[in-house]
Amino acid sequence: APVGFGGMFARRAEVQAAKAAERAGIPFCESTLSICGLEEVAASIKRPIWFQLYVMKDRSYAEDLMARAQAVGCTTLVLTVDLAVVGQRYRDGRNGISGKISRAKRLRRGADLFTHTKWVRDVALGGRPLTFGNLEKALPDANVPGDFQAWVAGQFDPTVTWDDLAWLREHWHGKIALKGILDPDDARHAVDHGADAVIVSNHGGRQLDDVPSSIRSL
Repeated sequence: APVGFGGMFARRAEVQAAKAAERAGIPFCESTLSICGLEEVAASIKRPIWFQLYVMKDRSYAEDLMARAQAVGCTTLVLTVDLAVVGQRYRDGRNGISGKISRAKRLRRGADLFTHTKWVRDVALGGRPLTFGNLEKALPDANVPGDFQAWVAGQFDPTVTWDDLAWLREHWHGKIALKGILDPDDARHAVDHGADAVIVSNHGGRQLDDVPSSIRSL
């Protein structure tokens, strides 16, 4: 499954995950918000990878991402349709990852780094560059993941409709899977509008606090 920020957990983690998936004989799906870019991950294994795309307001940049994915041999596009807006993540605010970062939070975060020397050595230093590899063209001056936050949050498009699948088909020539389907009628509509597959998912329960579990919906 696509995992954003993967490369913040381990050194070039998306490359490691792609290699592990290849050894297990299963597909690896690259997230739009991966630290390692499409080209780096695709070059690390022999099997073709999948690519997960968010519905962006900037359709031209989404088209560019699809072209890049096809250029490296991606066979399947996974369009995420369950993230029209970013959920309230209070923990991120408390930890100084999002929102206004006070001096106290900066000091607390700095002190916390000293308790994770292995991570600092292996990831923060050895895993650079810690940027969103797939979004560097959109923000060429960004240096760290936090620089991308506001742009990413402002790109999620709540106006997406079934008609957008026709636009997707114009720019993607492989298979299309819709990720985030929780309703049987939506699954039928997806097939009627040309989707090759649906992925039953509630985005890990991170976006809305009252959605059913994925297994119940399945």
